[in-house]
Amino acid sequence: FVAFQVWLRREVTSQVGDAEETYQGEFQSMLQTMRSIRHDFINHIQVIQGLLKLKREDRAYEYVKSLTSEVESMELPLKINNPVLYILLQSKWVRAQNDKVDMHLLVDDHTFQKMKSIDLIKILSNLIDNAFDATLLLPESERFISIEAKSVSTMYLFKVENIGPKIPKEIVDKIFKVGFSTKEERLGVPRGDGLSIVKQVVDRYGGAINVHSNKNTTTFSVKIPVKS
Repeated sequence: FVAFQVWLRREVTSQVGDAEETYQGEFQSMLQTMRSIRHDFINHIQVIQGLLKLKREDRAYEYVKSLTSEVESMELPLKINNPVLYILLQSKWVRAQNDKVDMHLLVDDHTFQKMKSIDLIKILSNLIDNAFDATLLLPESERFISIEAKSVSTMYLFKVENIGPKIPKEIVDKIFKVGFSTKEERLGVPRGDGLSIVKQVVDRYGGAINVHSNKNTTTFSVKIPVKS
């Protein structure tokens, strides 16, 4: 009994730390996005103040009108019933607007409640972040990401597709290994655990993950079996 208590305490501590690490990563991403929005907001205010000082109220009105349209475009264009998934996709949608990425969303009107929220976030956040890393290597006019989340009777289906460099065949089998990455270190920190985390979660649910990459697009498809 004592041994079981020790094991349980370690397991709970591990899961709490794991959850904190996952959400901290998303919080940092959202914080960076908010900083970017704040910087742009200050610039917009300065432009409006300048136009008003010049007695160009007509131009100030036009500027505010166009700014309003831009702000409205930051709102997620579809209804998401899972609140955690909504927050994740909202933050990624805002990032796409800031980074000039053409993002398409196809998400079922479903709660995806048969998966733990943290596991749902682990899968989609890592796949989407990888898609951003790849498509941002291209000119603004070519940047594209598509995100799908569907529910059928016995399966959750997730798909993230991006336009970007092809993943060479010789490393496709290696990209899910812990620590493997084709990306450079950022501030001395290795970058290669994202896809291994996705693979661990998928394996824990008895699911499958497939990669299809050609010279135009790369697609990651995940299948998670669930009870009907």
